[in-house]
Amino acid sequence: MYISQQTVNQIFEVAKIEEVVSDFVTLRRSGVIFKGLCPFHNEKTPSFTVSPSLNIYKCFGCSEGGNSVNFLMKLKKFTYPEALTYLANKYHIPVIEEELTDEQKIKASQTESLLIVNQFAAEYFNKNLQNTEEGKLYGLSYFKERGFTDEIINEFQLGYCLAKKNDFTEAAIKAGHNLDFLKTVGLTIGNDYGNIDRFYGRVMFPIFGQSGKIQGFGGRILTNEKTVAKYLNSPDSEVYNKSKILYGLFQAKPEIRKQDKCFLVEGYTDVLSLYQSEIKNVVASSGTSLTVEQTKLIHSVTHNVTLLYDGDAAGIKASNRGMDILLEEGLDVKIVLFPDNDDPDSFVRKYGGRATLDYINNHEQDIIEFKSNFFQQETKNDISKKSEFISETARSIALIKTELKRELYAQRCSEIFNIRVSSIQEEIDKYLQEKDTENQKKLIVQQQKSVPKVENYSKVIQNSISSILYASEKEMIKTLLLFGEEIMQNDKTISNYIFSNLKNDDLTLKNPLFDKILKLVENKINNGLALDALSFTNNQDPEISEFSAEIFYEKDKLSALWKKRGHAIIPEVDLARENLKDLFKRYKICIISEQKEKLLKDLSISEEENNLEKLQQLLENIKMIDSIIKKLKE
Repeated sequence: MYISQQTVNQIFEVAKIEEVVSDFVTLRRSGVIFKGLCPFHNEKTPSFTVSPSLNIYKCFGCSEGGNSVNFLMKLKKFTYPEALTYLANKYHIPVIEEELTDEQKIKASQTESLLIVNQFAAEYFNKNLQNTEEGKLYGLSYFKERGFTDEIINEFQLGYCLAKKNDFTEAAIKAGHNLDFLKTVGLTIGNDYGNIDRFYGRVMFPIFGQSGKIQGFGGRILTNEKTVAKYLNSPDSEVYNKSKILYGLFQAKPEIRKQDKCFLVEGYTDVLSLYQSEIKNVVASSGTSLTVEQTKLIHSVTHNVTLLYDGDAAGIKASNRGMDILLEEGLDVKIVLFPDNDDPDSFVRKYGGRATLDYINNHEQDIIEFKSNFFQQETKNDISKKSEFISETARSIALIKTELKRELYAQRCSEIFNIRVSSIQEEIDKYLQEKDTENQKKLIVQQQKSVPKVENYSKVIQNSISSILYASEKEMIKTLLLFGEEIMQNDKTISNYIFSNLKNDDLTLKNPLFDKILKLVENKINNGLALDALSFTNNQDPEISEFSAEIFYEKDKLSALWKKRGHAIIPEVDLARENLKDLFKRYKICIISEQKEKLLKDLSISEEENNLEKLQQLLENIKMIDSIIKKLKE
């Protein structure tokens, strides 16, 4: 089955780019556009923009751009049908499906197959939990002992993998699932003794991606075997990467947006217990130290995060590490440590949601408060430890993005530790300088990599013609899209001028993308249709929509600028008219020069073969091409 064209058209009509993007990126209005930090590359200053009028996004830092479908495909690694289905669900559009052809069935996405395997596993484990004697005796009793209700078990699809080592694998294969797919997502492990279940004898925590599909699993053993890992996660695969996912984010996202705050905990049960107690804006790093990718996920929803960790040494260490990563990502960070022998899970089960929320609100500390309390306990009168600790605090402050906030923190640090502000600032500046030096080194390495080796110089020279051809074709298509309906001369439109020039000289565009767009424009004109921006930016071909997004976004931005200055028409139209003749002249010279390059190669081969007749013919052709180039340049 595949999504019908009727549904696709409706999705493109209804989906609003700012609404889709804001599910993953915090956007701030800036005039008629929105801005935010780009999710596709690491940046400190927002260069990622969203244009509601054009229904596209564009990043001026990494050049990514396109429509809502492209955005989801790039960010979430969705296939085209997955992105459409996500949007259909978001906007409550009924999906009308049509039968796949044999060819389409062959091309069915492996990614979709892997996600289907995961969904089957989650349903199977949940049925084991609730419908088998073993599942009820061990799995369900474990969850009930921890106070989890049927509602929370069903909402998070908790489950149990039977202790028989190949029960799940046999059931999955019997249901028609591919063994290779089971191994790829890590549900099945192959060894010398056959195929066994990775999670046998464990309670199961399905891990949802942001689209609501299950991307992986966490499994907890219920015995006290010291030689076996207490928790086990799915291995990294095409659909799961533990460093790029947060447990509970799919369920928590609406509440995080509502509260404009995210609580970050360490474990699955911490999330479940808080969520069940109506503290729903909570996620967990689940089995991995906090990563930069995970902080980006939080930052896409809110700027404010509070770490909720145990009050023991491990919890304090995790708080320090997580705090620095979050600060460097530009988030506002608070820390709450629970009393000894308590974690968020045990605390909320003891005292309830209201009391837990009160405790959090009353014990939240910023980085200076947190470090000063730790400082009092650890340093005492040890000067060496005191110096080391203040230096570490200064390093954390140096990670803060804004200078003003760094200065305020430096002043507070000075007051708490009874040290001159200038001394704190010196330490901060030292770390900032170290970071700048490190960034400069990285830049130099990148620049060195981009310089071609000596043996590649000839290749670079040969590529120069191709580069000019590409630039000329790009300018031609850009002019066609932006000004194709404008009058060129003698009542001929710019589009007619371009088509006639190409046709008269029997020229075909070298770049496949530009050729596709050229044919699309020609088809529109032949059918009397307008060259409207949305029909290109919302095109179902990702390449066309991305390229068009870049072109039309530039025009939209320029139009606003010129109108602001009192101009009714963009002056670029006049420039386009003037430049087209020169553009075609350059283009034709490049085409002919490319032919000359081929002749020169043939000439070299003919000299080696001592083929005098062929040499003479080639020399005459080269001489003729030189005269044509000379005439074009006049």
